Amino acid sequence: MKDLRFNAHKDESILRSVIDSALDAVIIIDQEGMIHEWNDQATKSFGWTREEALNLRISDTIVPHRFREAHEKGLRHFLSTGEGPVLNKRIEIVAMNKHGDEFPVELTIIPNKVDNQYFFSSFVRDITDRKKAEEELKNALESERSYNELNRNFVSMVSHEFRTPLTSIQSTAELIHDYIDKFNSEDIKKRVKRILESSIRMDRLIEDVLTIGKLDTMHQMINVTDVEMEEMLEDMIEELTVGVLKERVLEIRGLQPGFKVQTDSSLLELILKNLIGNAVKYSHPDTKLTLDISSTDDALILSVTDKGIGIPENELDQIFESFTRASNTEGVAGNGLGLSIVKKSVEKLKGHISVDTELNKGTTVTIELPHLAVPPAESY
Repeated sequence: MKDLRFNAHKDESILRSVIDSALDAVIIIDQEGMIHEWNDQATKSFGWTREEALNLRISDTIVPHRFREAHEKGLRHFLSTGEGPVLNKRIEIVAMNKHGDEFPVELTIIPNKVDNQYFFSSFVRDITDRKKAEEELKNALESERSYNELNRNFVSMVSHEFRTPLTSIQSTAELIHDYIDKFNSEDIKKRVKRILESSIRMDRLIEDVLTIGKLDTMHQMINVTDVEMEEMLEDMIEELTVGVLKERVLEIRGLQPGFKVQTDSSLLELILKNLIGNAVKYSHPDTKLTLDISSTDDALILSVTDKGIGIPENELDQIFESFTRASNTEGVAGNGLGLSIVKKSVEKLKGHISVDTELNKGTTVTIELPHLAVPPAESY
C-alpha cells in the first residue's frame, strides 16, 4: 500500500508553495518585530524581495513613519498583557511600499506561540481598487441625492413661481372679460399691467432655467473678444434702467476711459445683470448701489455692493446652489437661480467669486475674471 505520509522536506515544500501562491501578502514576524516570512505577493505589493525583507524590522518596511511608534508600543503591550485590540480580526489601515508610497490595505494578524516565543502571521490585501470603487459609488450616490434634491427644489419652486402669476393672469382676465363694460380706462390699464407683470415674471423664470441648462452643458461655448467696458456698461445700464434699475441709483467707480478686457461679453453681461438685479431686489429703495471696477495685469475685478438685508453667515455655502434662497428672503420675489447663474458663468470663464456680507447691513459680491486670450482672426 502506498505511503501517503509526508516527510519534513515535503511538508516544507508544500507549505512554501501554498504561501507563495496566496493572493494576499503573507508576512510572519517574531516578537521582536523581525520578518521571518515574506511571500511573492508581499513582494508584488510592497516592492521588497524576500531576500531583502527577511531579518528587517516590520516597522522599518511597510509601516508608515507616523504609525511606527504606535506599532512598537502595541507590540510591547501585547507581550506584557496578552491584549491586542487589532489581533484576530480584519481591519483597514494604511501601509507603505518600498518607495514610500502609502495605500489602503485590509490586514489580519494572528498570534501563535511556539516554544515560548510569539510569532505573528499577517495577511495583507491591497484594497486600493476597492476603495476607489467605493469612493466612486459614494460620489455617484451623492450626485444622485443632489440630483433628486435639485428635482424636488425645482418642482417646488416652479409650481410656486408659475402658480402665482398664472393665478393673477387668470383672475384678472376673467374680471376684464366679465366686467369690461363697467370698468373705466384706468381700471383696465391697471389690470392689463398686472397681466403684463405676471407674464414677464414667468418669462424670466423660463429664461433663467434655460440659461442654467446651457451653462451645465457644453452648449454655452466661450467666445472671447476684446470687450470695451464703457460701451458694454452703457448699453447694459440703459436696458436695466427700463426694468430693475428704474428709480434706483447705480454708481460705477474705477472705470477708466477706453478700458478693454479680453473675455466673453455675453457671459460678462449675464454676470453683471444678475448681480445688479440681486442687489436691487434685496436692498432698500432709498439706498445707492455701487459697481467697482479695477484690474491687474492678469484679471478684471468687479464688485457689486448693496446696503440690503445681507445673507446669514451659515448659509453662504448654499447660496450658489440652483433654486436655493437664503432664509431671510421670504416676501421677496425670486427663483433662487441668480447667484447660481453667476457662479456657473464665472466658472466658465475660469474666474473666482467671493461674498462679503453682514445681516441688515449689506452685501458685496466680488468677481475676478482672468484676461482670456483672444483667438486670432481667421485668414481667407
